[in-house]
Amino acid sequence: MYICQIKAALKFRLSTVSLTIITLSFFAQACGPVQSHSTIAKAHIAIEAAEGARADRLAIFEYESAKLYLRKAKLEEGLSSFKSAIEFARAAREYADSARARAIENAQARPLTPTERRRMIMQQGKNQVKNTPKVGQPMRTQPTSSTQTIPAMPAMPTMPTMPSSTPNSSPAGDR
Repeated sequence: MYICQIKAALKFRLSTVSLTIITLSFFAQACGPVQSHSTIAKAHIAIEAAEGARADRLAIFEYESAKLYLRKAKLEEGLSSFKSAIEFARAAREYADSARARAIENAQARPLTPTERRRMIMQQGKNQVKNTPKVGQPMRTQPTSSTQTIPAMPAMPTMPTMPSSTPNSSPAGDR
């Protein structure tokens, strides 16, 4: 009877261990996509924060690098290369954070709120509409300056005149 109990206990332990191993392997497989997706989402949020600090104009190199790394991370995730996707997303987040910090440092101002950003975009659109010429209006290529002088035209040479002929004289002369 004692031997039967040992066999039953070993079967139970083996089934528990095998079930644990199967469960852990399942979660390990799911960990890659979940972790890469969350890392990419964090990088995307960091890039949006950098945009709010006007990094696209004040820290161009870091901002563009962050966008390119994020693009590469999404591509790698789509190809199921989750480890590479995580690495590229982390690099994108680091560049986005440094772009935001550099933009704030360069601007010596706080980041724009979403409302301020929308107002700025709408104002840029209004300025573009104001600067476009209306139909029938000539386009101005360069502003004219009052200091610009036009050189004077040289005097035209006069044409030689023919000697005036008298009514009594004939062109062939008197014969």
